[in-house]
Amino acid sequence: MSRRLAANIKNDHLACPICQETFTDPRRLPCDHTFCFSCLKQLIKASRKNNTIRCPIDRKETHAPFANASDYHWAESFPKDELALSLLQTVQGEGAETTSGIVCREHGGETCGYFCFGCYEFACSECVLESHKQDDCDCRTLKKSKELSKELFKDRKTELDELLKTIDRMEIHGKVHERSLRTSEVRVSDSLHLIAAQIEKFRDSTISKLINMLTQIENVSVTKNKIDQAKMVKEKIKIYRKQVDYVHQKTDVREILTSLQVLRKRIHEFTEDVCSLETSADSVELHLQIHPELVNICQRLGKYSSEIGKLQVTTVQEGLQLYEESQADINGKKISFDVDISGHDASTFECLLELNVSEGNARDDRTKQSSFSDVVLISHSLFGVDQNNMKILRFTDRGEPISSIKLNSAYSISVIPGTDDVVVTQPGCQRVTVLSTHKGLDVKETIPVHQAYYKISAITETKFAVVCENSSSDNREKQKETIKTKGKMATSVPESMSSWFVHVIDRQGHVVLKVSDDTVCKPSVYGPPYIKPLKQLAVTSSGDIVVSVETRDHSFLSCLSQGGKVNWTYEPVGKPEGIFCRDGILFVFLGDSRTLLTMTEDGHLLPRCSIKLQHYQQSGHAIFVGQDIVAVTDLSDSINLFKIDKSNISLRR
Repeated sequence: MSRRLAANIKNDHLACPICQETFTDPRRLPCDHTFCFSCLKQLIKASRKNNTIRCPIDRKETHAPFANASDYHWAESFPKDELALSLLQTVQGEGAETTSGIVCREHGGETCGYFCFGCYEFACSECVLESHKQDDCDCRTLKKSKELSKELFKDRKTELDELLKTIDRMEIHGKVHERSLRTSEVRVSDSLHLIAAQIEKFRDSTISKLINMLTQIENVSVTKNKIDQAKMVKEKIKIYRKQVDYVHQKTDVREILTSLQVLRKRIHEFTEDVCSLETSADSVELHLQIHPELVNICQRLGKYSSEIGKLQVTTVQEGLQLYEESQADINGKKISFDVDISGHDASTFECLLELNVSEGNARDDRTKQSSFSDVVLISHSLFGVDQNNMKILRFTDRGEPISSIKLNSAYSISVIPGTDDVVVTQPGCQRVTVLSTHKGLDVKETIPVHQAYYKISAITETKFAVVCENSSSDNREKQKETIKTKGKMATSVPESMSSWFVHVIDRQGHVVLKVSDDTVCKPSVYGPPYIKPLKQLAVTSSGDIVVSVETRDHSFLSCLSQGGKVNWTYEPVGKPEGIFCRDGILFVFLGDSRTLLTMTEDGHLLPRCSIKLQHYQQSGHAIFVGQDIVAVTDLSDSINLFKIDKSNISLRR
């Protein structure tokens, strides 16, 4: 910087208005006028009035920072003028050691020794005085800019990190939105195919019935056929009449008598033909009677416009609700079709084996036909509970028999987690038996209980969830009282009436949790014939218990927490039969539609939630889902195995 310029800057911009000397510790008033610290202190001392002073230049008032502040503390409260200090350093040569090496474009002979953090530009001393006077300008020497720039770099890095996090969130939301879009695409496509399938079914059924009516018309309309038959009979009689005239002219007695004998027979045949052609004297007409609903449908179709609907694109705030295979999303409502109407993209598990125990097995008179009430898989072995013959049978996964063990009134079986052992209920004996499957089938432990336990599912190695029955007299009195409180007449309660409970028992048979059917399903009507409300159960990975429930009016699933409270309920389109939990997925067999439904453990349907089991048309009383195989039985003498298609989207959570 030239000496002349430095002198001009000192005289014009760095001189105190009070002492007219170069600034010493310059302090800036709120009105942006700067004074030396000592001059400002003298000003306060000389002119303060009611804790107020006036600027010597523009006469604006400034108040003390607090009441009775000393002159020193008042003057000290004003901020230093950083720009004046930096200019002082520059004109006095203190900032020459830190220069940018950048020549100022506005002032060609000057080197930029400042950086404005408001404009983010390099500036020379003249630019600072001329162009960087705005309120948001913050000019610093390069030496002081170094520390501030490091702090700002940290802030910018934080901003960049926040932007990256925002992009990550956007990507996650984008994936969620894409998944929602794909789900809605499948749902809309399935809905259209379901409508088409329902129309096709209606069309085929209606055409079949119309063809039957046409056949009836052909059977009734016989008048024209009889007229044609009458002409044929008439021609036959005329021909034979001529033959009779010819014979009548003969003179040979033998020939005449022979012809007379044949003539009698012929007249009898012609008489029968004529009688068969006789019709009622009344005329016959046909009248068409069609069901009024079909007439209304036909009339509506005749007036129907060419437009059948519109495909709308809408923004949703929450996740899309998934639908079962026989449900469609139409006009924003969930519509259920017939259970045998399926979506076009229904998944199918291939049938691997149908194990029929009765076929090819010789049985003596004491052996009954097998009836499998439950089934499990351990490694490559299949275990079935034959309740009719009170046996546990072991097979290979190819259906070859290995071994068996006799267990009186055996009903349900479950694999104990972390072991090769299984636990079996024996409701008729009121006990639970633990079997070892390591080498053969051996009784490892017998647990006496006080109720009849039916379906069982192991929670841990030491806790089991069971469905049990209680038919005590106290229970009947309780049910009678329940009926009375509902305003129904109850003079007697059947002796066979029972309550059903979900129990959690330990390895000693002690009940650690008890949940009644009233808590789970609250049946609305008691009395014969009483429907068993609690059918099947399964344990989730978190230890919750999912129960298959059937009352008089509803069939649904109910999930119980470990404390015995109902977490959620779900009522599917079909009747839930066998249920099983594996790897966070709940598998439910719907007996009406012969469909395997897949859900999350918190009660939400999975995408493409419905799976068909190839060629399987039974009830699916009990199911077991292994690593690669689904085993299904239906209280018959057969067990069916199906291969799990792991690429199926329905198995992805």
